[in-house]
Amino acid sequence: MSKKNKQLKIYEKNEDINTLAIDSHAHLDYYSPEELSDVLDNMEKDGLEYIIGIGARPNALNELVSIAKTRKNIYYCAGIHPYDALLYTKEYEENLINLSKTDKKFVGIGECGLDYHSEVKEDGSPMPTREEQKKAFIAQIKLACKLEKPIAMHIRDAHDDAIKILREHKDYLKYGGIVHCYSGDEKESLIYQDLGLHISFSGSITYARQNHPEEIEKANAIIRSVAKDKFLIETDCPYLSPAPYRGQKNFPKMCLVVAEFLSNALECDVNKVIDQSNKNTKALFKI
Repeated sequence: MSKKNKQLKIYEKNEDINTLAIDSHAHLDYYSPEELSDVLDNMEKDGLEYIIGIGARPNALNELVSIAKTRKNIYYCAGIHPYDALLYTKEYEENLINLSKTDKKFVGIGECGLDYHSEVKEDGSPMPTREEQKKAFIAQIKLACKLEKPIAMHIRDAHDDAIKILREHKDYLKYGGIVHCYSGDEKESLIYQDLGLHISFSGSITYARQNHPEEIEKANAIIRSVAKDKFLIETDCPYLSPAPYRGQKNFPKMCLVVAEFLSNALECDVNKVIDQSNKNTKALFKI
């Protein structure tokens, strides 16, 4: 059977998991209306207590506001992804400032940050320059402090510059933040934590190849480098489905698979991992 025609594994919830989880980073605006309804209507059945929706582009904001208004277990963050750094304008910033005064479901700024992985986007258009990305990132760090909210950060192939910026703006980090979909190493993890930040793990942490023990141990070591009160679980859906579901569209319920991977690395019960991640998420976002 060719790789193209290979049948993908169907997700089934681990019935040993009896603690409802929080997906701390989900792009709900990327789903079709039918998919979104399925996600929202089946949260408890799928093992979810809350979802933190992430608005990474201006046109996501209205949809997230609408979802959060009608669903008590949906909260959201809003900001500008480094892909779209040039869309971070004073007008958009004023929208967020005004929103923060009226909507308690608006709990964080982001995702924002730095992405040096490529000079072009998936559609072939050029990425914002590094300086343009830095400018938007710093503006959102300052905004998060002004609005007394944590900041959700996307850092890809840019940890050195991100750490430099965060150190220079440490006084603006008093409300915390998350390095989401963590891709750094142990040393960088400790630096981020020293800055008071949380580390969030997505399906990408499960991509270590099972027949390569050194990859598994590296992933486990990164997980173990994060303090008990500093880790979160997420999906970054609809992207980054965890192994063995890689290649499929991701959904919030698959944060349970991430929790299972962490529980194996930490050698503890998966329900304890979920419970601790929930406590950390609620404390950070004040929900």
